[in-house]
Amino acid sequence: MKCKLRVTDVSTGMYVAELDRPWLESPFLFQGFTVESRRELSQLRETCQYVFVDLERSRSDLQSRIRRQAVLDRGKPSQTVQEEAPPEHRFKAIKRELARALDIREKTRQYVDVLMDDARLGKHVSVQGVKTVVTELLDTILINPSASLWLIQLREKDHHTAQHAINTAVIGMIFARHEGLDRDAIESVGMGGLLHDIGKVKVPRSVLHREGPLSEDELKLMRTHPEQGLRLLEQSGGVPEPVKRIVVQHHERLDGSGYPRSLVDRQIDSLALLVGLVDLYDAMCGDWPGNPALSPHRALAKLRREEEKGFGRERIERFIKCMGVYPIGTVVRLSNGAKGMVVSHNRTSRLKPVLMMVEDPRGTPYRKRPLVDLAGPRGSSGAEWQIESALDPAEFGEDKIRTITTTETIL
Repeated sequence: MKCKLRVTDVSTGMYVAELDRPWLESPFLFQGFTVESRRELSQLRETCQYVFVDLERSRSDLQSRIRRQAVLDRGKPSQTVQEEAPPEHRFKAIKRELARALDIREKTRQYVDVLMDDARLGKHVSVQGVKTVVTELLDTILINPSASLWLIQLREKDHHTAQHAINTAVIGMIFARHEGLDRDAIESVGMGGLLHDIGKVKVPRSVLHREGPLSEDELKLMRTHPEQGLRLLEQSGGVPEPVKRIVVQHHERLDGSGYPRSLVDRQIDSLALLVGLVDLYDAMCGDWPGNPALSPHRALAKLRREEEKGFGRERIERFIKCMGVYPIGTVVRLSNGAKGMVVSHNRTSRLKPVLMMVEDPRGTPYRKRPLVDLAGPRGSSGAEWQIESALDPAEFGEDKIRTITTTETIL
């Protein structure tokens, strides 16, 4: 028997069978769980208004209380179950998790730098070490995926390779969770994302950092990195097979145009395709030699326009739905000329996100950077505005973006 309870009436020992929203829009990995801690209670109260508690699967000493509370709740005025929390509350939740997420991301970056240096010197990859950092990254995603996506905007040229590996792991796990994969598969995606380019340690730096187009011979060298990566992992031993398939197949494409083996359709591992799509997306958003960065919005548009044969239309559409039409971190110009950065999404109005305003219509920076909900009630601040266009980093100014996304400005 399931009873509908307000989250304020839920306590530890109760079994939550359903939420008032899709599970994939919550910080909880699995559908159905017993509330075991204050932290889980706090997450429930930040995420939901109501939940459905399974009487039989809850602690026996709570069952009478659940029945009584369910009867009381039935007599109260109904509220809109899918009502969004105010933008200030959502951004406060992001800010609360940012400090912790930033600390874990910095430790992961340092780990990846050492990992790549060790691989370059011929040392074995520590499978347990990779799994540990992936578990920490996944924990931050489950608490608040928006905070993890916000930190992807922190791109430093001195740590380009490590940041791309971390971004691929984080976005990959968020997408894998959106796809409904189990924890083992999500962790494999995270490990594969961190390690997908490890074979590049065997490619000459002169090729990796070439500003212009590569020669035919240089291109052949570059395209050896998936199999070089596979060899490094096989020499290390103990690396799960799904992770090895991701590393060697992340540049394969459904139509056979990929490398190193020109695999087609079902010959390609589904997790490798997922990581390959995320790898390409993050590369489009990064400022690589000879390839200026695109805004996340335009990178998604380019994927939809040019990569259907490589990844499949449905997979790309699901990825766009996962990231949002205007992904977190996108700088947009509004119909009144003002500019803002996307900090959160509205579930029911994907084209009307929550913005942190950065410049007024005259181009003057906001000192306090107010939040505006474009899907707010008609007549409220921002409710009459519309997004006119998404701005690429070069168009808005990469230095400005770095200033906006420094955690000191929002913590």
